[in-house]
Amino acid sequence: MVRIADILASLGMWDSIERGPGRHGATRAFYFYIRDPDGIRIELYTGDYVILDPDKWKPIEWRFDQARYRSDFWGRPIPDRWKEIKPVESIVRGGMKPLEGYTSMMPTIRW
Repeated sequence: MVRIADILASLGMWDSIERGPGRHGATRAFYFYIRDPDGIRIELYTGDYVILDPDKWKPIEWRFDQARYRSDFWGRPIPDRWKEIKPVESIVRGGMKPLEGYTSMMPTIRW
C-alpha cells in the first residue's frame, strides 16, 4: 500500500489519492482508495478474513460508538468527498439511472 502511494506521488498524482493507506476495522485488511481520471473510486486492499477454524470463529459486534473504527481501524473520519453522489449507469438497460430514491435510502452517520 505504501508503494502505491509512493508511485502516485512520484507521478504527481496526489489528487487521485482519496484515502489511505489505512486499515479496515472489520477485516483488519490494509486499504488504499484512489480515483481514476474519470472520478471512479477504486479500492485496493490486502485481503479479507482468514478463518482457519470456523467452529471457534465469532463475529465482531460493533457498538454504535465504535462506528468510526469499522471503516478505519485507526479511527480516521470518512472524507467529505465520500458523501458525493454520482449517477450510476444501468448495466441492464444502459443509460444513466436517476439518483432520486437512492439518496433517501442512504443512512446518516454522524461522527
